[in-house]
Amino acid sequence: MESIASSGIAVRLRLDPVIPLLDENGPGQTEEDIRFLVRHAVDAGASMVISKTLVFTPEMASSVVDRLRNYYKMNSTIKNTAVLVLNRDLQKRLLAPVWQACQEHKVPFCSCTSPIIFPDEVICQFP
Repeated sequence: MESIASSGIAVRLRLDPVIPLLDENGPGQTEEDIRFLVRHAVDAGASMVISKTLVFTPEMASSVVDRLRNYYKMNSTIKNTAVLVLNRDLQKRLLAPVWQACQEHKVPFCSCTSPIIFPDEVICQFP
């Protein structure tokens, strides 16, 4: 990342999916994990951070997915489909550490396909 950024190419950190931390055994990222990644990416030259929460689809299969399935069913905004998206309040809570780290390190934040959630959030548009 550092060598690419130093050559003048715009570098962005894509931090997704952000997964709910259900308990100390995971799955998911801690706020410290997220802040660490953003800090080191910015130090290496990242000029923007793009992030979104996990979208649960039926194609996903693993023990991690099994643990998340009920959580997503209880907290999803879309109830009549196999695709589950967390409600806006939970998306905001999960993405808040990413946004806060971006504010701290003075880089733009984009929540990718999520609707604008935070002040000063940019819309992701790439050439």
